[in-house]
Amino acid sequence: MTSLALLLILGAWTPSDASASWLPWGQDPAFESVQKLYNGGKFGEVAGRLSGAGMRKISRRHRALAYKMLGVSYERKGRLKEALAVYQYAEGLYPKDINILSGLANLLHHVGLDDRARPLFERVLDIHPNNAEAHLGMAEISYKQGFLEKAQRHYEIVLTEWNQNESIWRGYAVVLAKRRDWAGAVHAVRQALSLQESADSYEALAVFQRANGDAEAYASLKRASGITQDRPDLRLRAGLWLLEDGWLDESLGEAEAVLALRPQDPLAHWLRASVNLRRGRMDAARKDLESAAGAGRNSPFVARAAEAMLAQSRR
Repeated sequence: MTSLALLLILGAWTPSDASASWLPWGQDPAFESVQKLYNGGKFGEVAGRLSGAGMRKISRRHRALAYKMLGVSYERKGRLKEALAVYQYAEGLYPKDINILSGLANLLHHVGLDDRARPLFERVLDIHPNNAEAHLGMAEISYKQGFLEKAQRHYEIVLTEWNQNESIWRGYAVVLAKRRDWAGAVHAVRQALSLQESADSYEALAVFQRANGDAEAYASLKRASGITQDRPDLRLRAGLWLLEDGWLDESLGEAEAVLALRPQDPLAHWLRASVNLRRGRMDAARKDLESAAGAGRNSPFVARAAEAMLAQSRR
């Protein structure tokens, strides 16, 4: 009697394990077909293939990677609870697999559970101290939790490997700015702009330049506005700077340009009122302040400022 026949009789072998366990080394058609779907972005089909009993068709040597692909597929389809369940189950099976640990850590970080994500990123770094993905997760968590020096160190390690990513350079620049290293922040955001010009990066550059007393801040903010036409907040930022610097006509122009597009914008009303108050036009200012004060639900800070200015004007 052959060994295979004996296994069939004893019940130690089942058809569901046939393709995964009894193929010559290197062959795994079930895994290869799923990987092809995954690489093609067909995440719904990947989830269908690997959920339930489908995972048992994958050979054991590929199963950890298959769990990662299943978790990612659920994420891409917006099925985050199922993705979390897959990662947590797989982490119990493969507690030292970097792909599984990273997938679980990134998902927890994505949904704001940073206290649970952080120890997982730390476990990845215990296994692979230079893992850029884990350092990025630690950088973002450290920044959010106020550990700026730690965030800076993690970003600098990330950038030794991932130095062609605009958003990472911009995140690093923000950390440097929070530490009041304005020159470093400007350099970092210029690195981001050298990779890809974006309104966000030009806005960040403008803010850092303004904090550093650089007159080029206005030009950078104008570049940001020129890239995008749907960011009236950029014009309002310019208007506030112009008001602060005493350029009243220019500040008023920014406020009215925003009001032409968004007649109820509370900050634009407050800005126009501020210009009119400086010019002694109390009646015109009061009308705008009343409009701004009525926006307490959507813009409570602006509304409170407008109410205080109204109260002052009545004295």
